[in-house]
Formats: sequence, C-alpha cells, structure tokens
Amino acid sequence: MTTLTSNTTTSANVALPQQGLRQVATCISGGFQFSLPTEYLAGVYQVPREQMSDDLEIADTPEGKMPVVSASNLFSGELGFDLTPSGSERDLVAIRHGENTVALRVDDISRPVTLPHNGWHELPPVARPNDKRGIISAIATINPGTDDPNQALSLVMDPLIALGIETGQSTAPSPAPQRIPDAIEPERRGSGQLLAFVPEDVPRQQLNFVFCLPLAAVAEVVTAHELFRSPLNTEIFEGFILWRKQPIPVVNLGACFGLSETVEDNSNNTRGRRLVIARASGHRYLAFYTQTQMHSMKTPTSRSVDFPTLAGRPLLGSFKTSFGSMVIPDLNRILAGKI
Repeated sequence: MTTLTSNTTTSANVALPQQGLRQVATCISGGFQFSLPTEYLAGVYQVPREQMSDDLEIADTPEGKMPVVSASNLFSGELGFDLTPSGSERDLVAIRHGENTVALRVDDISRPVTLPHNGWHELPPVARPNDKRGIISAIATINPGTDDPNQALSLVMDPLIALGIETGQSTAPSPAPQRIPDAIEPERRGSGQLLAFVPEDVPRQQLNFVFCLPLAAVAEVVTAHELFRSPLNTEIFEGFILWRKQPIPVVNLGACFGLSETVEDNSNNTRGRRLVIARASGHRYLAFYTQTQMHSMKTPTSRSVDFPTLAGRPLLGSFKTSFGSMVIPDLNRILAGKI
C-alpha cells in the first residue's frame, strides 16, 4: 500500500451551482471522458510527481486522510471498459457525503459547467446492461451549442455509488403493465393509422410478419443521425443520438426479438436509412433503424395470433390481418431492459 504524504496541492475550486440548475465537472481517465455532479465535490488535489504510484490507496490531504479509488481501475474492473492505461492519474477528486470522504483518482478534471434546463437524463436500464450497481447513472448535455453528440453529451458517474458510499439501487420506476390486446385498436391521436416496417438488422425474407406501431407512438421518422457511442454498448443497445437537443437511446430492434443477423454495415452510408423516433410512456423515447420500405395504413381488422418463436420477447401483441401478420413491440419493456 502506498500512502500519499501531506504535500498534496489543491488544483481547483468547486463553484456553487446556479439555483435550480445542475453542475458537472468533466473528467478523463484512461482515455474515457465522463462527468461528475458537483454537489458532493469537496476539493481537487494533485499527487506530487515523485509520489506517483499505481497502488496509491491512502491520500493524506489538507482535508485529512482519504481512501483513494482509481477511476480507470473501477471502470475496467466493474464495467469491463477497455481503457488505455495512461499512468498519469494525478488528480484526486474528493467526494464527501456526511462523514464519508473518498478520493477518486483521474487523469484530469475540468472546471464545473452548468447544464441547461432539460440537460440531465437518467439512463434507462437498456442503456446500462452491464452496470447493475448504477455506477453510470445519467447522460448530460454539457455543450448544448453543438449538434455533434460526441461533443454535446457526457455520461455521468454517480460518485456515491461508484465509491461505495451508498448502495446502488435503481430509482427508475418499473413500466406499468399493459393489457395485451386481442386486436389492433386505433388510438385517439393516431387517427386509426399504423406504421408497418421491418427492422434494419433483420433480413426481410426470413420474416413471416412485419412490425408495426400506432402513428400516435411515432414521434418522427428521420434519416441517419450521428451516434454518441457509449462504452456500455451491446448487441441490443447502440448508443445515443441527439434529437431536438435530447439524448435518445438507439436499439437494434431485431436483436431485441432474437432475430438480428449480421447484415451490411450501413453506419457510413446515411443515404436512404430510416430512423424511427418512437414514444414510450412517461415522455420517454426510443429510436431504431428500419429498412427503407415502410407503409402507413388504416388500422385493419385483426385477431390475435401466437408466434412461438417470439415467446417471452418484448411484444404487446401479435395479430393476423388482411395485410398479413403484424407484431407490436413493447417499448416500455425494451427501455427497462426486460428483453
């Protein structure tokens, strides 16, 4: 164990946030950029170069002795991030809550920035599948003046959970159970219209049904958007787009139903791609790519039908209609990661 002597130096002061707005400080560790909410930041200190060591466990600072946790080791060990070792985690960010103070060790920390209104978004479970404790709790808009999501957005670490000061528990409400309909029913705002489509990651020739959503659940259909690539990505969760200044999680809808196959990578070919921004409950949104052929139609007469291959998958119902079989995905279940 290495103990840091008391000649640590203070390298930054934490500014008070404006009333009613959140502030975050952006950190870098192992090449990964993330943000910390400033409400628990008690100070920032620097490790003297002559005492730099990978096994630093206790820091003796002007505020007293503090246990030290390396951010890069935490992200790599608990979340499996493939970070680039830098050997230069020189900044110690003191996190205080009640009688507990722990120093988070990072490569660099910026001055705090004030987030805009609606600049803080809790992460849905689908966007943090390997983060059971909730170490990464939110995504913040740190630079609202740009349309580049990789400059505008930043994942936010919950320092109390990450450092073991508090036990991580999900605060997101469970989606309300929805009645599985016996038939496709028109919705008031949808004027009795459906949008039928096939997910981009599913070969059409292998399907004996199409997916559909009431038009009331479709916020917009757009072309491809640049992606904020989260290191928490999986086969199902791709990352976030910036839509109307909001971070929207993007999923592979076919993968949610166990139907996805390796298809041609279209990430660099934005012409002709269709991205559906869909509404879930509670003013939440979800995005997914579809194949280019989409059809809007009046809600047809239908009856419920079962597809054994989709048993246990996140669907509200499957139906037989005069246009063929249709499946309605359950967006709430997908956001909740119950796939």
